[in-house]
Amino acid sequence: MDAIYREANYCPEEFVCIVRTSSSTRFGKSTRLSILQKEAIDELRKYCYVKVYDRNVFDNHAKFVLIYHFCFTEKVFYHGRYFGSTNLTTKGLSSYGLSSYGVSRRGNYEEFVSTRLRPFTFSPHTRYKGHRYYISDAKRVLDEKIGLYNPSYLRDYIKEHKKKILDLVDHISQIIRHTPIRELFHAYVSSQDLYLQTLAFLDELPGKELTSNIIEKTKKTVSEAIEEKMEFPDPLEIEMLATDDEEIMYRTVKLLGLTEEGLKKEIGKYLKAIKVALSYLSDYYHKLEEIKEYYDEAEREFVRRLEKYGQEHLKKLGSVLYYLLEGY
Repeated sequence: MDAIYREANYCPEEFVCIVRTSSSTRFGKSTRLSILQKEAIDELRKYCYVKVYDRNVFDNHAKFVLIYHFCFTEKVFYHGRYFGSTNLTTKGLSSYGLSSYGVSRRGNYEEFVSTRLRPFTFSPHTRYKGHRYYISDAKRVLDEKIGLYNPSYLRDYIKEHKKKILDLVDHISQIIRHTPIRELFHAYVSSQDLYLQTLAFLDELPGKELTSNIIEKTKKTVSEAIEEKMEFPDPLEIEMLATDDEEIMYRTVKLLGLTEEGLKKEIGKYLKAIKVALSYLSDYYHKLEEIKEYYDEAEREFVRRLEKYGQEHLKKLGSVLYYLLEGY
């Protein structure tokens, strides 16, 4: 956080920070993980383009950091990376022991890649396929985050993603009517993930004070409307349940005591909850030209930076992609 704050204020027009992570809404209400995630995101979204929803991406708990520094005058760029799992901690626990000075070296066993910044020269003979992929994705996030603060773009974005969610609701509803338990189990997992994705979709939209109220109102209404308790999905559990291995799936069904009727009942609860959320979105989130009245303080600070540096950031990433494609 200190490094991001320092760079974001030292050279805001040059520093582009993009964070793709899970929405805190995915971890339930008032859980320790949810609180920590919300605190981190609230701080990051002042200076960074933070993305918490993508219908095509299953957000899990893996951690990775990619760092680029581009120097066009010298026709060189520097790249460093860290791919880890549970924690972003000191590297090198696999070499744990005592140094010659008697000081123990501690790190992270789950680390699997860590590199320092290394120089690469722009060359027309190199395609930089991997780097182009990440920079292109970064620019896509920028395009989307900047677009969300344009009422016209926001209107189309909501329409498109509501349709995607409702199409999946219809698909899962069809599965409930006539299908073997194998397909029901997959629909059960998908319905939980889709509910969490729907909350993340709401959390992604501008106007944090309004969207937060819609999310809380959804959770409250769902808990009151569904007589039998609906367990809030655990994203880490969903990740484990999402298997194509039939043997593991049948063993899991047996272990959890799931029946055909039980699965149908649980799926129905999650689909109902999704429809409630989208219904509240339609009821309360429609005067898009007035959404700025619902910005919280972190969002206001982000929008101020966006207005000053957003287009410059897009321009710079466009230049980066050009150099990676052309090599000069």
